[in-house]
Amino acid sequence: MAVATTSLSAAAFRGGDQSAPPLHSLGDSSLAKLLASTELTPELIGLVEQLGLTEDSTEPETEATSTEMPAPGAPSTVSVDPAELAASGWADANDSALIESLAGAPWQVMDTETTGLTQASKPVKLTKKVLTAGSDNTLRVRVLTAVWPNAEGQIVTAGWDLDTLTAAQRAQLARAALRGVFVGHNATFDLGWLMPLAPDTRPERVLDTLLFARLIAPESPVLLRARIAKDPRILDEVGQSVGWGLAALCHVHGINEHMDKTYQKPRHWTDPAPLSRAHYDYALGDVVDLHKLVMVLVGTSVSTDLLAAYDAWKQSLPAYLERFAALYERAPLQLADLHLRGMPLSREGVAQYVAQCAQEAHQQTDTLIALAPGIAPYREGLADIGTGTSAALKNALAKALLDYGITVERTPKSDAPKVGEKDLRGLGITHSPAAPLFHALARINHATKRAGMALALLGFADRADDSRVHSLYAPVTATVRLSSSEPNLQNAPSVAAFRALVRAGKGKKIISCDYSAIDVRVGAALAIREQRRIVRALNDEDYAHKTYGQHLPDFREAVALAPSATTDAITEARESADQAYANRDWSRFDTARQTERVAVFALALRTWLNRLAPDVDTATALANLQGVDHRRFAGYSALRNAFCIGMDVHTYTGLRMLGWDPEAEVAGLSGPALKARMDELKEEIGDARKRGKVSNLSLLYGMAAVSFRRHAAKVFDVHMSEEEAQTDIDLWLNAYPEIRLLSASTHLRSEHRYNPDGLGGRFGLHGSVRIYDPKHGKAKHAPICADTTLMGRPVVAAGLNSSLNYPDQGSGADLLMRVLDRLERETPDLYAAAINQVHDELVFEVDAETAEVDKDRIRALMTDEGRLMLGNYGIPMDASIVVDDVWMKD
Repeated sequence: MAVATTSLSAAAFRGGDQSAPPLHSLGDSSLAKLLASTELTPELIGLVEQLGLTEDSTEPETEATSTEMPAPGAPSTVSVDPAELAASGWADANDSALIESLAGAPWQVMDTETTGLTQASKPVKLTKKVLTAGSDNTLRVRVLTAVWPNAEGQIVTAGWDLDTLTAAQRAQLARAALRGVFVGHNATFDLGWLMPLAPDTRPERVLDTLLFARLIAPESPVLLRARIAKDPRILDEVGQSVGWGLAALCHVHGINEHMDKTYQKPRHWTDPAPLSRAHYDYALGDVVDLHKLVMVLVGTSVSTDLLAAYDAWKQSLPAYLERFAALYERAPLQLADLHLRGMPLSREGVAQYVAQCAQEAHQQTDTLIALAPGIAPYREGLADIGTGTSAALKNALAKALLDYGITVERTPKSDAPKVGEKDLRGLGITHSPAAPLFHALARINHATKRAGMALALLGFADRADDSRVHSLYAPVTATVRLSSSEPNLQNAPSVAAFRALVRAGKGKKIISCDYSAIDVRVGAALAIREQRRIVRALNDEDYAHKTYGQHLPDFREAVALAPSATTDAITEARESADQAYANRDWSRFDTARQTERVAVFALALRTWLNRLAPDVDTATALANLQGVDHRRFAGYSALRNAFCIGMDVHTYTGLRMLGWDPEAEVAGLSGPALKARMDELKEEIGDARKRGKVSNLSLLYGMAAVSFRRHAAKVFDVHMSEEEAQTDIDLWLNAYPEIRLLSASTHLRSEHRYNPDGLGGRFGLHGSVRIYDPKHGKAKHAPICADTTLMGRPVVAAGLNSSLNYPDQGSGADLLMRVLDRLERETPDLYAAAINQVHDELVFEVDAETAEVDKDRIRALMTDEGRLMLGNYGIPMDASIVVDDVWMKD
């Protein structure tokens, strides 16, 4: 029997207005089409003609389908042979009892398969041959699979090919899936597809293994990397994503070490209905494994009631972690809401911005060719938006730079020249005769890249039913900071002209509110928290053992050495370690490195005590800490002082690195006089402020001199020798001895002793473990550190850099998640206006009439939440906010 295939628009699947056809989709169309279909200002009309951006109607046909949105309108019924459907395993669309069973279940483990990442992604390209065979690349939910308990408590599994369902049946199925407790992995993705099908239904709560695995098994990614280091073949099973993905978690927790990846791409779900038995087995396997994972995480068997087991686990948590569990039950829905609302985009603004970028690219290309005539044959490729840099052009640029005395680096495998902006800055090109050439090239790259990103945003808006930009948010990072994709709004240029492409609708205003210098503020708080830990360890033997574990003797030794600590002990230990390494004497090497860590901690302790109590000697300062209540201990923090006096933290750092006393410079001043003096200081110290900024944004997480030198050159265009880099590191740490103490204490209490198995211990890891480094694609040894964010969420990291980074950026992630949750609970109208989150910034679209009032409410809430996190450490936190017709930043 012939099977009828569907041809449904995204609007049909999302429940949108099908009578309003979508705007012209950029898809594969040219810039000329955008400009030709948009009203430009008079001054830009001549520019369009000058640049030759007129529409060419003779585009060649290709074998691939267009990525434009398929035309709306679809048959209301789909005819499928029941025997073929049954053979494939898919549930019968007419089996209403099965859907009613799903709807009546207290919980449902759900998974979807879709033909794209979002409803506005570019449809996958299919050949004419595949299209003729009945495949359909329309963006839609193609498959829904579920595990749930029926009325008798038996576990039921089922899967639906949604192309075999009518629109009404799809809505009924979505309502059934969205009742009760929704269980998923990266549930925001599934909710973002299902909620538009049933906009009148929302789950009571969501259990997302991507989130609550962070509370139950925070060591999972590190443990997996330890296993990969022993057996690299595991990468074939979990892929390059070795973090919190479903395959990774299932592998770590013994659910399925050989997860099938045959049908993991969106194109695999475009086949004619009904999909094959192999599709069914693949899709059902994922949701069955997910059910098993949930049960293993909460410590019970699959035969147990999932919700009862989860609630029992939740109730066993200390109060602060139970609050996190409750927060994580709401977060996926909140992120789905954010995704579905989307950001308004100005089509006219994009057209004009792209035209201006094109003009800049062409002008700078002329400049570049005048400086390097050998590049002339590649003129068109240089200024062409979105084409990238060809291999021939890269080689031509490398030759032109060589003529100016600049030898570029080359990639190890392909020997291709590295001519990217950061690569060239790293070579010090801005201080060479090739600087004009570099600046022209950088401006071309900026113009073409930003124009390409603007066009990409418009493409996403054009493919959406409401002409808005709907980014997909997910807490997939190691720190739980949100990722953004399709499009990645976190990579949007911070320049005002680009942000202004987001323009409020009629009668609306855009409000942007963010936290300034949040990573540095949190770093200051973590340093004070570490001081309180040390004070408590000095007074509480049980706590000392809990905190430093096997390194408690090292802690005691460091405390004893602190009054007489010098750099000589560190130097001697390092020399001994170098000799042991050269002789491959690993036992002596480990001993020497541990001696070094003790000496570093002892000196950091002494330096901190000298700042904490400058009028007494170190031994007396230590004695004065006996009996001190750590909860009331204010500690010492120069970073805190910077924020307390309200000085720009980079200026403050520059002053301290110069040996000045910032507090003395502004003593007795307030109001306008204080601000004026701060502005004067900013001008007076000149480049020292830039050095302070580079250090503040680079050294919080223990960056070494080699990395700091490279990072400063590539990112900030600040060039120094390795010796100068080490000098700046020393100056910065001397300016902020509390950060040196935080680093030394974290390093001391990490697990360092080599453990070849990498198993065991409180967090499933013990010792210095050989782990796989995904960034460099090889194994390395790294100590394991278990810690928490400022709000108490556990984190486990491998290596000192990550051990310092995770609590810091993780605290920022916790804060923004709490803000979004509080908005929903306390100010539903403001929550409904939230349309984007970019790192530490929230964006709203509000009614113009209430914008000023809403601005004050948003700022008050965000400021209050920030102070709840940092106030206990004496660090002020104010949210910066701006209201405009477009997306601006204070």
